[in-house]
Amino acid sequence: AAGLYHKGVEPWEQNITTLADFDSKWKDMLPPGVKIPTSPAESSSYPVGVYEGGGYQSRGVFRPADDCRMRTNTSPAFCPVCIRAIDRLIDFYVK
Repeated sequence: AAGLYHKGVEPWEQNITTLADFDSKWKDMLPPGVKIPTSPAESSSYPVGVYEGGGYQSRGVFRPADDCRMRTNTSPAFCPVCIRAIDRLIDFYVK
């Protein structure tokens, strides 16, 4: 991936991956049978997947949902991966 994120380097953001260290991201939240990468045509079957087009890049960086409040302002809610990241950050500061 060119630009902000590079293949082989896992981004620090919890809601994007280059697959360099996907185990540290939302791999544990993937439902059985989901393909990596996940086709947007399967977003109704897989609300959590590995959709290409994360981190403001069209290729090489993946996001956990086809749409999420972190991606567009028209999405009604955050995806489960973003919710977990937000919860973890709040817990970090208050526990």
